Amino acid sequence: MRKVNLTMLTIEISREGGSLSGYVVDASEPNIGNYLEQHSNFAELVTHRLRAYGERVALLRNMSVDEGQRGNGIGTQLVSEFMEEAGNAGATVYMLICDINEGQAPGFDLKAWYESFGFVAAMDTSEGPLMLMPEYLAEEMVGFGRDE
Repeated sequence: MRKVNLTMLTIEISREGGSLSGYVVDASEPNIGNYLEQHSNFAELVTHRLRAYGERVALLRNMSVDEGQRGNGIGTQLVSEFMEEAGNAGATVYMLICDINEGQAPGFDLKAWYESFGFVAAMDTSEGPLMLMPEYLAEEMVGFGRDE
């Protein structure tokens, strides 16, 4: 199911065993800044940088894979499909917060899993690292949210 308006595309993907939701929006819109303000004191710096480059941001917000289905590739399929749809909608930057506080299967490294798609940790937030793609943008922001 998709809901479309002039500035934002909502992407919701559901399949047996899992679901994912997110959206694609111009960085000039308040959505990204509002979302980041919930998680980081550095939201203004990040949104300023995204707006300066005129980015169109794909934000992966929620993903869930049923416990009994984990390890079967459902999460990989969901993220791949989201990235494809977001790219088709003009996304130039992909963003997510790697929620390290959520329960994972024993031995599963969520951050490393997102890194396998090309995401790079840019800064710490209250829930886990803010991860971005492309890498150059993440590297510019490294340190914004880290204590030195």
